[in-house]
Amino acid sequence: MRTLWSKYGGPNKILMNGPFFSFSTYKPMVHMKINGKVIYKPAYKEYGIAWNEGETPVWTLLPTDKYDNYFTNTVVIPNGQKRVNLSSHVDADGTKSRPRYTSRPAFGFKGNNFMTYMKSSGLSLWGLQDLLYRSGWKYALVGDGGGSTAYRDSKTEYYTSRKIPYWILITIGDNNKELTSSDKCPYKEPTILIE
Repeated sequence: MRTLWSKYGGPNKILMNGPFFSFSTYKPMVHMKINGKVIYKPAYKEYGIAWNEGETPVWTLLPTDKYDNYFTNTVVIPNGQKRVNLSSHVDADGTKSRPRYTSRPAFGFKGNNFMTYMKSSGLSLWGLQDLLYRSGWKYALVGDGGGSTAYRDSKTEYYTSRKIPYWILITIGDNNKELTSSDKCPYKEPTILIE
């Protein structure tokens, strides 16, 4: 993370760890597409975040051919309402009656604004869902939490020593302004970084 931040970070950047991945293969376990290449496509549909280069991210049903990039993870607010039956991972999240309290990142939308959130400790999956819902998020998914949680912006840094294969690099700026080459994804076929 520090290497990526030193090369691509800045006052208008957010760098976060991405979705769930397999520790044995380091491949994603959820819908993911980068620069038009489908990285993983499970046999189910799920909501997630999608975008084309230079465009604002949107919330949509995945998989989709309409966008060149997308990802999802555990969706906690699919349509303005809390998802009742969360697809939790017992080892990472516990259960609703016996939750695991840990660090948790989130991505989503509040109104038309793309949002990120990161809590460094002490939050259950259901607690994060409640917090985002009460804060007015219309759509939300959580990133890979616990020992995989990593977050960096110009004021906050939370590192992990775990090897993370997928990163989300967010550039905050004017949608009408052309990105400079240093703002664009540095890889022809990303295997580590999503922008």
